[in-house]
Amino acid sequence: MSEQPSSHATTTFDHVFSGYSVWLEPEATTDCGETSEAVLLETMAKLAKQCGGPKNGVYPFLPHCTMLYNINPRNLFNDKQSKNRVEEEKKNDFENEERQFSDAGVVDMEAKKVCVDLIERCVQEYRSSCISHTLERSIKIVELEGSQHEEIRATSKPTIPANVSKNEELRPITTSNCTTTKVKQERVSNILYLQSESVIYFPYPKHADNGKGFGCLILLLKLNRTEQLANLHSIISKVFPRDERHGEASGNFIPHMAMVYAPESEVWLEEVKKTMQAKKHEPPYVSLVKPIRAKYLSVWSTQGRISEWYRICKIELP
Repeated sequence: MSEQPSSHATTTFDHVFSGYSVWLEPEATTDCGETSEAVLLETMAKLAKQCGGPKNGVYPFLPHCTMLYNINPRNLFNDKQSKNRVEEEKKNDFENEERQFSDAGVVDMEAKKVCVDLIERCVQEYRSSCISHTLERSIKIVELEGSQHEEIRATSKPTIPANVSKNEELRPITTSNCTTTKVKQERVSNILYLQSESVIYFPYPKHADNGKGFGCLILLLKLNRTEQLANLHSIISKVFPRDERHGEASGNFIPHMAMVYAPESEVWLEEVKKTMQAKKHEPPYVSLVKPIRAKYLSVWSTQGRISEWYRICKIELP
């Protein structure tokens, strides 16, 4: 729950994050002209600079919708792998139980292999679920159309339009004639789009959520919770270990894309939010409310400060 910053608002952002996160990423490049992706990326970079940049602990990051947040890396491995990992750590005399699996930004290959396997399973199950939903809908539509047309044939007499000769043979109404178009219309697309609903100004002090707050102000885009997005989140939640936000805390999935994590002193961001919301149908803000295609499913190490985050692996979505 958001709270207004106190009179002792911090002027720098120094929160230390932990764990791995699963992201849904659009194509992040500024080489695509005035596309929604390019405008979003440029807007985020501009906000980070206006909030003081690195000297204030504010760093730009890639646009993304967080699907899972703060997964304990140790939970990625099964019992045998975890035991082997512990033994290896003992041999290396690492005494800190919270030691990260990756050091100096070098991805641990064992963890990467597990993450690649998990996101591949997610994408495969997502693709299969879309096909299953399409078939299920098709069957229901065929049954519905069949029953409706049987009723029409039983209770109605065909009427010949005035511009058709009585000698012409009319094409009979059949279930197959009427269901093909319907099935195409009801087909469940496996393409994922991130559609912004509104701009949110979100104060998140350190004492929020029982002391788990980031101690910052967040400007974010709240996204439409589409059927495809909810379906993919459900699949990811089953494939990956429990995360802090949705698994351990049993929180609801509220899709969003953060644009900046700013010090609590940057209260002017609330006016930016109001401007973006009021002028959402005008350039350049109109680009932020257009659907953006989600291109990749990825796993990130979100351990440490934002400047220390790095992508472990990614896979292109269908």
